[in-house]
Amino acid sequence: MQHADLQLNENIKKNYAYNQCAILWRNLPALFKTRWRSEAERFSMTGYRLFIKTNVNNLNTGDEIKISPWH
Repeated sequence: MQHADLQLNENIKKNYAYNQCAILWRNLPALFKTRWRSEAERFSMTGYRLFIKTNVNNLNTGDEIKISPWH
């Protein structure tokens, strides 16, 4: 397998993980989104960004998705 093929597969994997997280975010209850936003303030980022960053990394490494930041 060539380098270009490996890079393409990695990009597909990252795009899939991002898309899954974006769908999850859209379907989260408002209370959960509010909590992600309050947690994200400590890092000077949005709740959406923290949710995506946390869960894309989890999906890529095979860990569980975090629906709520307090668990």
